Amino acid sequence: MSDSACVVQYGQAVLEAGYQHANLTGTGGGTADNFPEAELRFGLPGHNEFVLLPPNDNLQQVPGSPHLQGFSSTTVGIKHELGYTKHWLGAVESLFTLPSGSPAFGSRGTGVAFNGIVDYTPSNDTGISLQLGVTSQTNPALAGGGRFTSVNPDITFTWLPLWNL
Repeated sequence: MSDSACVVQYGQAVLEAGYQHANLTGTGGGTADNFPEAELRFGLPGHNEFVLLPPNDNLQQVPGSPHLQGFSSTTVGIKHELGYTKHWLGAVESLFTLPSGSPAFGSRGTGVAFNGIVDYTPSNDTGISLQLGVTSQTNPALAGGGRFTSVNPDITFTWLPLWNL
């Protein structure tokens, strides 16, 4: 999932929320739901923002198995806008996942992520966002709690078909 290079203006806040439903593949199939998919962003001085990702409530159901329900971990972070021109915007961010959440969906240990983000807007109605991140996280306790590291490249293309939409 790619993030925006934009930071919230100093003294302002943005709340985003959503709901995710997934059909599970593999043996048994099933479904997974999580919500509120919240992200709370606070604008700080110096082109910075503080971000809070509170826990999601997760429900996983596989036919013939007891359902799993619990909370994901909490993540906090800071993003700094490096600078911008008419067409370019760059930022860096650090995210810290706290050892929190339920045994099935939480994080057994502290996790970190470092991301570089570049947005390019070639016209008023198109955009490209590139993000490259490195993370070190832990699995939930029920999955063994082991640590893993990953490199995460993301690219997002946007197109605004109507200005009033």
